[in-house]
Amino acid sequence: MNDEQYVKGQLATFCWRECPLTGGSEEMTAIAMVLRNRVRRGWENSTWLGVIEGAVARRGASHADPPRCGYPDMRDPHWCKFFARLDGIYDFSLNDTWTTASASIAPGRRPLGEQHVNLTERSGLFWAEMSRPGLSAEFLTRVARDHVNHPPCATVGTLRIFS
Repeated sequence: MNDEQYVKGQLATFCWRECPLTGGSEEMTAIAMVLRNRVRRGWENSTWLGVIEGAVARRGASHADPPRCGYPDMRDPHWCKFFARLDGIYDFSLNDTWTTASASIAPGRRPLGEQHVNLTERSGLFWAEMSRPGLSAEFLTRVARDHVNHPPCATVGTLRIFS
């Protein structure tokens, strides 16, 4: 195993654990894209592991509501679809149609057509399952209700993405 494979494994596991209610490929991809946007913007010194580690403190769910434990079923079609996208997410070659201002993917739907995403466009930096009980009060105040600094920019299944 090399460093890159290890980081991709951590990214994949983190995204799977953040989607306990749906476990859908679109939601996992959206979370991975948010993390990629943070790397691209220089968060945590632009390191993937730093961004993944810091993501727990910035998640919309309450810290009293930890992500699920365990590991994904490698045969699950949602996992397989997400896993197939992982290289493109990691190396920035997969265009982000999940977290940009124009993205909106209903549960069970495919992403909008591929498009080039300009870095000056609003892209997602935060996510939350807004209908889920136990949202962090700090997240609600600092992100979800602050539409000036963090307007909603996409909805992916049950996730709301904020810039």
